[in-house]
Amino acid sequence: MSPPPHGVAGWPYGRSPPGPARPRSLPDGRPWPRIRIITVAHADAALAGTVASVLRQDYPEFRHDVLAPTTGRAAVERILTDPGPVHLLWLAAGDLLAPGALIALALEASLAEVDAVAGLRVLFDHAVRGLDGPDRAAEAGGRRSAGGGILWRRDGLADHAVLDADGMLNEGAAWSTISEDRRSLIGRPALLHRLLSDLPPPASGLSIVSLTGTGTQGGAGVAQRRLAEALTLAGHRIAEVTLSGRPEAAEWRDIFPPAEAAIAATAPDLVLAGNLHGATRSLDVVGRLARRGRVGLVLHDLFPLTGRCAHPRACGRAAIGCDAACPTPDEYPQLAPGGSPACTTANARCSPAPRSGPKCDPRPDLRPDLRPDLRLPGFSPIPTGRWRGPANSRRPAPWSSRSASPSRPPSSGPAIAPACAAGSACPPMTC
Repeated sequence: MSPPPHGVAGWPYGRSPPGPARPRSLPDGRPWPRIRIITVAHADAALAGTVASVLRQDYPEFRHDVLAPTTGRAAVERILTDPGPVHLLWLAAGDLLAPGALIALALEASLAEVDAVAGLRVLFDHAVRGLDGPDRAAEAGGRRSAGGGILWRRDGLADHAVLDADGMLNEGAAWSTISEDRRSLIGRPALLHRLLSDLPPPASGLSIVSLTGTGTQGGAGVAQRRLAEALTLAGHRIAEVTLSGRPEAAEWRDIFPPAEAAIAATAPDLVLAGNLHGATRSLDVVGRLARRGRVGLVLHDLFPLTGRCAHPRACGRAAIGCDAACPTPDEYPQLAPGGSPACTTANARCSPAPRSGPKCDPRPDLRPDLRPDLRLPGFSPIPTGRWRGPANSRRPAPWSSRSASPSRPPSSGPAIAPACAAGSACPPMTC
């Protein structure tokens, strides 16, 4: 079953949303405030969903007035003088209150003791198109309404209520006339706002490439996709690029010309890289991209720090250099046949060597066995006598005895180790 266009499954029809029941009173013992909701019903409005979203709020202290356009203004003027309700909320026909909206708005209004509380608006037509609040809508220069999802204290609204002929409040004007210390914006959706016309293009925003190894499958892939969706809702332009079209398990690829060319053609303000280990065990591609522009590396797991293990648990071999004694060679991402790991990370620079064994080079400046200030509680360095690499391998030599990249000394590298220059071989690093 496909999700509804506003993105909230089962809303406003279907099963009750999961979650604890509302407490009987406010945290300080006061009763929940009475709320009066005002809707003006035009003939062509999608009123059923609007009413259903109110009835499912788990907030008994409300009254919902559905008014005819011809009598709406007079009815609202009477409501403004009624001492019964503490708060008022205008809800346009066709819009939906988000699950739990009344509880969240009333709680903030009572605790902050302000005249107006707004939540975020989810903007949708056939799908979710954006996310905003009253300030963001005002910044659009009047190109869309700033109203909806705002809870008003009735006493504080008397001097700011500008009503149209139907009785709907000009909420943008009322919000802007209230001082900032008397209004509050909560960071959760309060309203699902149905768009009746296309959104104008965003006035500002970044061009961002969301870079993944093989796409957005799996837990880390889903998390990366959600980050991209959140950035889209915030008004940024997102382009999705994958390094490879298929999972490559233990194949040690670190050059991806099509993906890198696509990013170069986009010329983004930021590359957001994450969930890469389905296509590569190397961060060389991240280093190359970082030399061309800003790159953010998302730590969905520990792969960027270990070079392979997403969750190394109690294994501490990454601190001194992984070798054929890896205790989890068959866990994802699997080692290459023969148990030879390969990695290029913040604490290890290495390249594949399937015939002679692993080529790993732990950075001394990031080794907890050499840097007591980096040790976590309970850290126990692995004795050096336990080196169990292949028979034809030797222990890594220190950085001082290696040839360093002329552009950046390895000992002063950033959180992501710099990659070798494009088209050149890495310095010899045999362990």
